[in-house]
Amino acid sequence: GSPSPLPAEVSVDYSAPATTAKSMTGFLMGVTGALPNDDTIAALRPGLWRAGEEWNVAKGAGWAWEPAYERVRRYTERFTLAISDTFRYRRPFTNWPDWEQHVRELARRHGDKKLIWEFWNEPDGGQFWKGSFDQFLETWRRGHQALREVLGPRAFLSGPSYSRYDRKLLGLFIDYCRDQGLSLNAVTWHELGRRGEDHVGIREHILEIRRDFLENPAYAKLGMREIHINECVGSGPTQYSPGDILGTLWYIEQGGADGACKACWTGLDGAKNCWNASLDGIVNPENGRPRAAWWAYKGYADTLSARVPSSSTDRRVVAFA
Repeated sequence: GSPSPLPAEVSVDYSAPATTAKSMTGFLMGVTGALPNDDTIAALRPGLWRAGEEWNVAKGAGWAWEPAYERVRRYTERFTLAISDTFRYRRPFTNWPDWEQHVRELARRHGDKKLIWEFWNEPDGGQFWKGSFDQFLETWRRGHQALREVLGPRAFLSGPSYSRYDRKLLGLFIDYCRDQGLSLNAVTWHELGRRGEDHVGIREHILEIRRDFLENPAYAKLGMREIHINECVGSGPTQYSPGDILGTLWYIEQGGADGACKACWTGLDGAKNCWNASLDGIVNPENGRPRAAWWAYKGYADTLSARVPSSSTDRRVVAFA
């Protein structure tokens, strides 16, 4: 909508009892070796992490998720593994046995780790998925079967990790899982708004999926317990903007999501903020110094242990108190 003609008024009720809020924030990749340092990460109290791996065939080098897992477990036990990254985004529908064997091998090697398993990243877009929607569904079904063969019911599965909110497409995926007798523990998608965009819609998206599916007895057998916005905050200048970050976190929290990982992008300096120890761009990878975006995450984290109610007369102005 158009800007409000009046200044926004923010109210904080310090007379209300303080409550403990659960941290839903998290990151995508973002660490390399021992960088950033432990204090820089621990201060943000992350509640979820998500990673895969990068492999540059020409250079014969890559970024592996396992060292990241060993570091991240110091801060959170909730770690999502994007299997499509480890499969290097080959086309599984051209060789089903290859895909199934890959999933089984991962499960055998890492079944002792506390992982959230995600089969494919952004299967609704052309960048990471080159097949049809039906081929994605079959990829998910075969991956599900292979993982369950090794790990049984203890595996925690998340999906479909669409690149955007699409109620119809999410419904088709969830209906397929129900009809095929599959399980789905966390429903996932990305919210990657543009700079200055109204973030209030994120809350409505989360509430709609919770009402239509998680709280709907017709889907109880799926085992859906959580909603993860496993990539959030847009690209360009938005990735560095404290206002955009806090607005995104506010409406994700208002919707009741269980986790929200910051997306990583090419930075304004041309570096890829997924792989350069910048925590998705919020610290300087050269010297580890916090940027303004880090302080936004720090401010959010500082309210978790003693949160009191706050409200605003303008939905584009938010306050964590």
